[in-house]
Amino acid sequence: MNQVISDFGSEWEKFDFDGNIHDAFIQKQFRQYLKPLPLSSLSRDTTVAADFGAGSGRWTRELIKLVRIVHSIEPSKKAFGVMERAFENNNGVILHNTTIEDVALEKESLDFAMSLGVLHHIEKTQEAIDKIFSHLRSGGIFLGYLYYNVENKSKLYRFLWQSSNLLRGFISKLPSRVKVPLTEMIAFFVYWPLARVSLFVSKLGLSSSHFPLHQYANESLYVMRNDALDRFGTRLEKRFSKSEITNMLLLAGADSATINFSTEEPYWCFIASKK
Repeated sequence: MNQVISDFGSEWEKFDFDGNIHDAFIQKQFRQYLKPLPLSSLSRDTTVAADFGAGSGRWTRELIKLVRIVHSIEPSKKAFGVMERAFENNNGVILHNTTIEDVALEKESLDFAMSLGVLHHIEKTQEAIDKIFSHLRSGGIFLGYLYYNVENKSKLYRFLWQSSNLLRGFISKLPSRVKVPLTEMIAFFVYWPLARVSLFVSKLGLSSSHFPLHQYANESLYVMRNDALDRFGTRLEKRFSKSEITNMLLLAGADSATINFSTEEPYWCFIASKK
């Protein structure tokens, strides 16, 4: 697990999404993550929130616009250094250089917690969700995003994904000096061409939703390079079905009536309130 944290630290140091040029992408993506969440549940005056596995702090930057305080938790020293620079003049963001399991937050102290694209890279995902819920007050909301197991895609799509996953298993174990250039090549010669095909199809007025990598049709090469490294450079990656996520939330203490999944990509993005 220490190697996974180290790899992500290097990734967020390389792709820190700093600078106004990336603002439009960050804001658009964050709005997508927020789709299941009623924004009226957050208050700029009172909500105490936490971002578990904050990376470079790109989602914290958006969350602090909606709440009073954000506890931003990140175990990697390199990524934490990026956040220290980003939030050095922001008193509303409290930084914690530690793991989800070890963070020193009071029990039932949070109104809102989120973990976006992190918990599928943790060996004990259920324990991490349990820990997050222990910090939520009763009625507090958890917003999460976990990689889905492509259960709602075609057989061809699933076959292509399974093939790419075999490649990920090989590339992710390579030394960084080899792995990083390889993922750059994947971004240039796989992500970018397929994204351009999807963009062309969309401009013809046709749906490209079943095309591989269609979600990058309007994204920059910078985003594709980051995501190619994230996808193929990560040693530990798990995938979950909607029912598996639901079961984990219930075991953590979620109110079943409040569990809500987004019907749009990215899958699976969801919310749940603590009993």
